[in-house]
Amino acid sequence: MGNINSDYYFLKWGGEMDELIRAKNRIKTSFGYPSDWPQSLQTMIAVMFYNSFGMYIPWGSE
Repeated sequence: MGNINSDYYFLKWGGEMDELIRAKNRIKTSFGYPSDWPQSLQTMIAVMFYNSFGMYIPWGSE
């Protein structure tokens, strides 16, 4: 299930990390493209970007 908005709303205003995520070639990764990420992961990434506290998201087997 992909996100209809190809601009990746959940990465907006993410600064340097936003740019790194957008620039990453995901063809060889298990994550795939951000538009294909589950809604819950997209939401948590948005929460991280808008939070002033250090955070990380353990996701997947890698």
